[in-house]
Amino acid sequence: MGSPTTSATEFSEDVKSKVFIVSAIGSAQRCAICNGYLDPMKSVSYDHVKEKKMGGVGDVGNCNLTHPYCNTGYKNAGGV
Repeated sequence: MGSPTTSATEFSEDVKSKVFIVSAIGSAQRCAICNGYLDPMKSVSYDHVKEKKMGGVGDVGNCNLTHPYCNTGYKNAGGV
């Protein structure tokens, strides 16, 4: 994405689009395990930071957002 320059005083549609995309990506949720972007409208898994079997509780301070695969497949396979 280039940086369109102009002498116009109004924001072009290209400038508006670029600012929106940069802002959206910068504030997007990321998986606590792989750091990839999450799409909360499709699928998110809630992961215990301290595992239940190790005494972890179900409160806000012990919960991370993750991809379902990272929370179940990858994590349970010993990847983390």
